[in-house]
Amino acid sequence: MEISESMMPTVTIECGGAQDPESNLLATKGLNKYTTYENVLTRGHSDMSLEFFHNPIRLELVEGSDIAYGDHCLLDAGVTLLPEIEHFNFGFVSAETRLGFISGELRDCLQANDPDGKEKLLDYFRTVDGELYPVRRLKLFMVTTNPEIARKDCLFYLVEADASSGASD
Repeated sequence: MEISESMMPTVTIECGGAQDPESNLLATKGLNKYTTYENVLTRGHSDMSLEFFHNPIRLELVEGSDIAYGDHCLLDAGVTLLPEIEHFNFGFVSAETRLGFISGELRDCLQANDPDGKEKLLDYFRTVDGELYPVRRLKLFMVTTNPEIARKDCLFYLVEADASSGASD
């Protein structure tokens, strides 16, 4: 997603979970619309909901850090995200929204680089008594509760709330 940002738009079609048979149908339908609509990136399509995000940031594990999902801290060194973290997918979180728990130092567990490769983790996240919170209102997307995806790819993407534009009608 980050590589193509400067060259061309990237599309994400939210279609559900990998084990859901309806997801494949929804993904195919979405891709067909994306590739066949004239002026697909304009806000006039009544049968699609479009949101535009500029310069998304990936929240990733630092090498050597681990991830778990639970309602309390489960690791001696790493990140435990709340099991319901997926409920924030394509939604907003405020500075008061607890996202999970950090064992150790935040920077030893997570990284969040901007499209230019600059580390921005502390611009977006903080810890309070070992609990992980956003610094400000953020929009999260591509949130996963699959630890293997989180380890190999990322935990989720984020944009500042004012940097995302709303869905079309």
